[in-house]
Amino acid sequence: MPSFSKSLRWIAPVSLVLSLLAVYLFSMAPDFTWAHDGADGGDLITAVASGGVPHPSGYPTFILLARLFQLLPVGSIAYRTNMMSALFTALTALLVYDIVTGSPGSPAKGNTLAGVIAGVAYGLSPLAWSQAVITEVYGLHIFFVALLLWLLLGRYAGSPNKLSLDVAVGLSLGLAMGNHLTSVFLLPAVLLVDVVDPLVWRSRRKHGVLASLDWAALGRRLGGLFAGLLVYVVIPWRAASGAPVNWGDATNLGKLWWLVSGDFYHHYAFSLPLEYLPLRILSVASLLLTQFGLLGLLAGLFHLVRSSFFSRLSLVGVWVALANVIFSLGYSTSDSYIYLLPFFLVFALWIGLGVGEIDSLLARQGSWASLIVSAILLAVSVGMALLNYPKLDLSADHHAQKFEQAVFAALPPQAIVVAKGDQALFSLWYYHFILKERPDVAILADGLLSFPWYIDVLHATYPTLNISPDAPSPEAVARANPTRPTCEVLVTNEQIEQLSLLCYPPGSYSPDAPSVSILQPIGQ
Repeated sequence: MPSFSKSLRWIAPVSLVLSLLAVYLFSMAPDFTWAHDGADGGDLITAVASGGVPHPSGYPTFILLARLFQLLPVGSIAYRTNMMSALFTALTALLVYDIVTGSPGSPAKGNTLAGVIAGVAYGLSPLAWSQAVITEVYGLHIFFVALLLWLLLGRYAGSPNKLSLDVAVGLSLGLAMGNHLTSVFLLPAVLLVDVVDPLVWRSRRKHGVLASLDWAALGRRLGGLFAGLLVYVVIPWRAASGAPVNWGDATNLGKLWWLVSGDFYHHYAFSLPLEYLPLRILSVASLLLTQFGLLGLLAGLFHLVRSSFFSRLSLVGVWVALANVIFSLGYSTSDSYIYLLPFFLVFALWIGLGVGEIDSLLARQGSWASLIVSAILLAVSVGMALLNYPKLDLSADHHAQKFEQAVFAALPPQAIVVAKGDQALFSLWYYHFILKERPDVAILADGLLSFPWYIDVLHATYPTLNISPDAPSPEAVARANPTRPTCEVLVTNEQIEQLSLLCYPPGSYSPDAPSVSILQPIGQ
C-alpha cells in the first residue's frame, strides 16, 4: 500500500499535465487567430520570428522563449508559438497541484485528489483555456505568478537552503516582469515573505519593521530581481537589427523607457468612468461563477471563511487576488477581464484547499463520504469543460487566413496598404513579413504614423517608399508616391468579422472617391 500511495503521488500530477496538454492541443488554433481577444498574437509572432520587438512593454522573456518554440519542426510558425501557451498553462496547473498538496500548513497537504481538483479547476477554466490555445503573453505570465507562489508558499518555502531560494524568488520576479509588467504586484510578497520576521517585529514594535528585516535575504532577493530584469538588455540589441516590426526603435535610453514603461497604454490604467464600475464588479462575479461553477465557488469560499487571515497562504493569496482585481476593474479596455487570470489562479488554489478541509470534516463520517464529494467536484469540472469545448475549440478557426487571402487577392500591384485596427494590421504583418505574401505592397500602421520612430522603421523596411517625417499621414504618403495606389483595410463589425477594403487611384487618398470598394463577411 505505501508503494501504491507513492506511485499515485507521481501518477496524479503527470496525468494532470498530460491530460491538459492533450485538451489544449486538440482545441488549439492551427495558425494565427483573432479568437479570444488574441489579435496581438500576430504582432508577437511576427516580432519574434523577424528578430524585432513587439508592442510595449517589449516582453523580452516571452521573446526569448517563443523563439525556441518557433524552431520546433511542426506546423506553422504561429502554431508552434501557440504551443508555448499550452505548455506553460499546463505547467501552471501542475504548480497549483503542488501548492495545494505540499505547502506547509495546507489543509489539503498530501491530499492528491484535492490537488488534482484544483489543477483541473484552473487548467479547464474557460479563461485560462482560452489563452492556452492562442499566442499571447498570459499563459507565461500566469506561470510565473504560480511559480512565485510555489517558491514563497510551496513545499520548499522556508527550506534550509535559503540562499538559493531567495535568489530564485528574486530572479523569477525579474523574469516575470520581463514578460508582463503587472507581475510587479507580487513585489510586496517577494520583499516581505520570509524577509520580515513577524515574531521579531512584534517584540520590537518600537523599532518598527526595519528592525525585523533579514537584510541578507532582502539583498539576495533584490540581487536576483536585478539579474532577472537584465533580460531587457535583449530589447536594444533586437531593435538595432532593423526588423520590420520594431516598436519604439528602442536603440537609446529614452526610446527604451517609452517602450518598457508601457507609456503607449498608460491612459487606459484606472481610467474607467465611475458609473461603469458597478457593472464591472458584477461582471467579475459572473466570470468567477463561469470559471468554476457553483460547487467550485462554494468550495473556495468555504476555505476563505475557515482559514486564518494571518496565515501565509491567506495573506499572499488575498493580496495577489485583490491587486489584480482592482487593476482589472480600473483598466478601461474591452479585454481588461484577462487581467483577472491571477485572481482565478488564486481561487483555484482556494478550491483545492477548501476540498482538503471538507475532506477532513467528512472523514469523521467515513472515507466514502469525502471521496464522493471530491469525485463530484472533479466530475463537475470535467462536465463544465465538455460544455465549454465547442466555444473554446479553435482547431478549425481560419478567420485570419480568410481575411489575408481576400485582402492580398484584391490589392492592386505596388499598393500602399493603410491598415486600421489591430486585427487588420497584425494579420497583414504576419503574412507579409513572415510568410512573404505580396512582397510588392507596403503595409502602413495608421495608428503609428504620428510616431517619429515608426517613420524610421518604415524607411528601413521600405527604402523606396517616400515618407516625409513632417506631419505624416496616409494622405501625405499617397501624394508623395504618385505612381502607387493607396488602399485602406480594416475589419468592421467584429461580430461577423466583416472586411472593408477601399482602394484609391495612384497618388490620391480620398474616402469620397474609391476606385475599388469591397465589403464582405470573411466567413468560416
